[in-house]
Amino acid sequence: CSKKDSYITTPEHPLQIVLDDFLQKIVDDAGITVPTVNIVNSTNPWLAYSVGGNSGNPASMNVGNINMRANNNDAGWQSGTLVLSSQVQNVAWRFYLSHKHSKDKAAIFDHYMTYIRYLVSVWERYSNVIAVELLNEPPIAGLPLVTRIATSRTDLFNFYAAVLDELDSDPTPTKAPIVIEDVGGTSLTPALAVIAEIVGLDDISNEAYTKLKEWSAKDQLIYEFHWYASSLTQATLQQVFQGAQFLVG
Repeated sequence: CSKKDSYITTPEHPLQIVLDDFLQKIVDDAGITVPTVNIVNSTNPWLAYSVGGNSGNPASMNVGNINMRANNNDAGWQSGTLVLSSQVQNVAWRFYLSHKHSKDKAAIFDHYMTYIRYLVSVWERYSNVIAVELLNEPPIAGLPLVTRIATSRTDLFNFYAAVLDELDSDPTPTKAPIVIEDVGGTSLTPALAVIAEIVGLDDISNEAYTKLKEWSAKDQLIYEFHWYASSLTQATLQQVFQGAQFLVG
């Protein structure tokens, strides 16, 4: 990464769609309209609550900055504005790989594991907690680089396997069921669905598949998918169900 890469939203790193000319043409040829960033207040739109902006606590950026609220509401998620942004694409790509690199493991993955272990402890204490879900609708990651897009599914499932490895290594391994989802929860926005179809997504690695089968054999793996009877779901319900059977046995 470099200083030019956007992970947060500030005046120097505005929220912006990350498609390059090649990907834009793919989407245009499919007749799909790419969502745009919605600016409600154009006066220094990304200053309020930004890191280093001295204009509100950055922890409240998601709700305090009116322009952020205009893009992170339900309609914004459904249109695909955020998942096509530089910020989400950069964060997701780096997050999926955080278990592999020492600095990011210490800064990101280890803290994430602390969070997951806390959720596991909640499952152990309360009988009405069914399972622990690792990520909800994890996006395709790495736009606009085609090589990153292609490996994002492999990276995601390697991340899942790394989490399961960590839980296996605990002094008393958990009995909590773990929930995983495929990229997008199988419900990709139209633009991402077209990009994924044209670019192609690499398959799950043998190592990750083996780890998933181990947890499935212990009855501790749940494959979750979201199916909407609309254009957001590119596969039939039966196809998605068959994918779940393949992964969890």
